[in-house]
Amino acid sequence: MPDYESSSLWDPETEYMVRLEGLPLRPETKAALEAWSATLWDFLGREREGPGGISISNVSDEELEAHEREGQRLWHLVRDELGDDFEVGYGVLGPDPDDPYGAIKRIVWDPSAIE
Repeated sequence: MPDYESSSLWDPETEYMVRLEGLPLRPETKAALEAWSATLWDFLGREREGPGGISISNVSDEELEAHEREGQRLWHLVRDELGDDFEVGYGVLGPDPDDPYGAIKRIVWDPSAIE
């Protein structure tokens, strides 16, 4: 899941970011993860409401969909590169029905669940 200056990888138990330096990922994959996270922050601070209540404007639906597709591509890539020694899920934000300014985060572990 992307976040400001993030590796885009998180430990779901501790909710701490996982540092890329300690993972056996290709340098190109690490750079792509950091770029994917940075792209979301380029979208923030704008006026249209997007996923999870994030305020976004001047960003087309196509750009948001492309960002989501890239995230899912990276999910598959990281799963493949890390292999069976790691469990890799995909963080999904959705609106919180009890808080119009909040979001609910869930982790999808099976790629077929969102494809």
